[in-house]
Amino acid sequence: MEKKAFQLNWQTLERLRGKFLAADARGTPNYWQQSSDLSQYDEVFAPRIRWKWDAVLRDIADRDPGFFTGSCQLIDWGCGSGVASLAVLEQMHDLSAVSVHLVDQSALARQYAAQKIAAQFPTVKVHHGIPSEIKPEARLLVSHVLTEIDDATFGQLKSLSLRCHSLIWVEPGMPLASKRLVEARELWRDSSHQIVAPCTHQNTCGMRARHDAGDWCHFFAKPPNEVFRSAFWREVSETLKIDLRSLPVSYLVAQKPAPITSNIHDRDSATCARLIGRPKLGKNVLHGLTCNKTGINACAIRKRDQPALYKQLNKDLQFRQELAADG
Repeated sequence: MEKKAFQLNWQTLERLRGKFLAADARGTPNYWQQSSDLSQYDEVFAPRIRWKWDAVLRDIADRDPGFFTGSCQLIDWGCGSGVASLAVLEQMHDLSAVSVHLVDQSALARQYAAQKIAAQFPTVKVHHGIPSEIKPEARLLVSHVLTEIDDATFGQLKSLSLRCHSLIWVEPGMPLASKRLVEARELWRDSSHQIVAPCTHQNTCGMRARHDAGDWCHFFAKPPNEVFRSAFWREVSETLKIDLRSLPVSYLVAQKPAPITSNIHDRDSATCARLIGRPKLGKNVLHGLTCNKTGINACAIRKRDQPALYKQLNKDLQFRQELAADG
């Protein structure tokens, strides 16, 4: 995965990263000053977001193999350089009845994303803005916006989401983004929609009572192994002070009522729990939090009792790990 020759502008990258990190949900101004900002972003920051999307989409495909079949009206809200659309289009089984609507406050971003999609998927029709008609097969894609938008815009986005058949929402694994995603989850759940991922159940989110304790729902995606052998990514890491191993992500996948697949149904039980975040290492034991339909519970994974799982979790940043609730 050695990157092709590209002249990085470290000043631009530092400026963009500073704006991303400083976002505080009061409404972030448009940070794309020129088209070259997007090309710089697309080389360094977009791939890291793409790795998160790839992890989420793999999770969806495992839970519901039919999720990416049929006609689809993709609405990419906050499209940026088109990462979300490109990731989902690669998963679609048939592109003949797929269209993409790019939504972003920046015309530069919409134009850049449209060009990227046209180059890779020339048969897919690309439009700008929220469609005047939300079709029954509409799928809303939202990526990395919850730390940048104010409450009014968040409310508009939630309303738009309920008009769509399904939703894939990927955010940085930060407390604010997680809290807002939980809010969106409960809105969908209260509207009798099916929560597909990351949850193992359809009950009220147990994390609602945990935010004040400093807990939040997040996981860790894993970059491709080739990244750690890449001179390009090593330079990026050293110059921008980015930990390549750390890709925290919070996300929500939901859809309107549909026949629940056996995979999803089987997980909706008190005996299936999902490990949240990263376990903390004690003496021959990993302490963590699990989530299932009974709520958020502490767990201890002891080396002597579960040596394989202990070794796996101690070694790798695991995006997804489901285990017995009493493990």
